[in-house]
Amino acid sequence: MSLIEKVLKEYILLKRREIEDIDTKIKEQQVARAIVLNDIIKAKAEIEAMCTHQDTVEIPGTYMSGGYDHVSEQPYTIQCKNCGKVVASKLIRGTYA
Repeated sequence: MSLIEKVLKEYILLKRREIEDIDTKIKEQQVARAIVLNDIIKAKAEIEAMCTHQDTVEIPGTYMSGGYDHVSEQPYTIQCKNCGKVVASKLIRGTYA
């Protein structure tokens, strides 16, 4: 085996170890991310439980016009401005074209 082959094999081994270290760090960060995300979910649930949902906003969905064989539809979502919880959803149906 030549010196160049030996150096290249050592280089490949070194880079594979670096990849293993990076993979380990990625797994650790994914675990840490999951913990933080779980904390966010718990906090949002507590806010939604405490909120009275008095201040809401109506968010219109995609309007679908009516045709000869179906009526027009306009969906709406009513969402709390304070906590972001969807309080209600409704669908308004119109007429045929």
